Amino acid sequence: MLKKLRENGMKISSLMIIMIVLVIVSCGCMLYYNIILGTKYEAVIESDELYKSCQYRTKLLSDSTNNLVLQMQYFVQTSEVRYLTAYMTEYDSGKREKSIEGLSTDTDEKYLIKAKQNSDYLVEIDVHIMKLIVVAKNIEKRYIPVMVQEYSLPANEVYLTNTEKVKLAENMLHSNEYTNTKTRLSSNINEYSNRVLNRENSRLEENEADMLGHIKKQQAFCIIVIIVIVFVAVLLYKLVINVLNNYVKFIINNKPLTASGVYELRYLAAAYNENLEKTEKKEQRLTKQAKYDALTGIFNRGALEQYINERLKEEEWEGAFILIDVDKFKSVNDNYGHDMGDKVLKLVSYMLVQSFRKGDVVGRLGGDEFAIWISNLPQEHLHYITERFEMINRQLTSSQVSFPPISLSVGITLCQEGDDFKSVYNRADKALYYVKEHGRCGYRVYGEE
Repeated sequence: MLKKLRENGMKISSLMIIMIVLVIVSCGCMLYYNIILGTKYEAVIESDELYKSCQYRTKLLSDSTNNLVLQMQYFVQTSEVRYLTAYMTEYDSGKREKSIEGLSTDTDEKYLIKAKQNSDYLVEIDVHIMKLIVVAKNIEKRYIPVMVQEYSLPANEVYLTNTEKVKLAENMLHSNEYTNTKTRLSSNINEYSNRVLNRENSRLEENEADMLGHIKKQQAFCIIVIIVIVFVAVLLYKLVINVLNNYVKFIINNKPLTASGVYELRYLAAAYNENLEKTEKKEQRLTKQAKYDALTGIFNRGALEQYINERLKEEEWEGAFILIDVDKFKSVNDNYGHDMGDKVLKLVSYMLVQSFRKGDVVGRLGGDEFAIWISNLPQEHLHYITERFEMINRQLTSSQVSFPPISLSVGITLCQEGDDFKSVYNRADKALYYVKEHGRCGYRVYGEE
């Protein structure tokens, strides 16, 4: 297959389309099963929440009922009002009612509702018992709950003695009816808890099995995607990367490319070979333009800056940087025209080149600003620079037929360890600024008093 692809020059775009289609299909299937997994996961969470709600409801009803029974036992034993108050506080808390909120009698929740009904029946018995005790003990009315005050004893109990009423209350608290009601309540709670637990466990097992099946399908599609990616990667390596590596070797050596691989690379080779000769000629022309100033023929700013940075990196700190500005150059352009201004710039560049050594580098930074780099110049030899600028300024300011009188302002700085073009330029610029502020047509060495 690879051989056929090499011969036909298959388009890389076609190869990518095939890969994209396969990946999209596989990812679409993975997304589908991921959505299903999300649904199953939500069902698992719902089952867990239902079971937690079941535990919460049963605990709420059981704890509240047990507390009522306990307070009633304390009240019957001691007849102390505080237990009566504690009973009513628990009764009024609404915990038992909250335990069956939202439940339906048509489902397994009906058992918890029956448990609540048993709890209510215990409360009815408790009210009867409380009525017997409060009457027998003659408890003040302000301590007696309203529902106890409103409860009327049966006619056969009204005329019982106080001792008999207390005894009857104790018997009712320990009667089979009271005990059986509590038993039925516990049985209903257990039935509700067990049914919900079994139901949700079944749902959990079913959902877990479904989740496991979908996870395996996801893994299968993931493997398919990996295989597709690996296959395409092999094709890309054979038909693109390998060919590109060969192209790079030829390009580095500026040799024509041998067309091979996918269609796009074959087209690239043809285009490259066609333009190789034009590119070489263009590069030569651009190199010259990038290095030299078009007007004066000396280094431009970029070339000069690069050269100076390279010298400073080589630790050539015993050098000097000179920044030159043509004084009142704007007036030359305004009064004599831009052609004369160009001639002045050419004259200045010529005089700078002729006045310094061949090893000294002269460049035009832009406009009427020039710069010179001088290597290996100790401070005691600064006169080498100053004497030349004094001579140049004498020549430029003298009366000439073809040029208006001009002069140069010069800022000089010696190089220091750690310098680069920017730092030496800034120091020379400060020295130049001083000259221009003090009459122009002169020079100043940065750092001198």
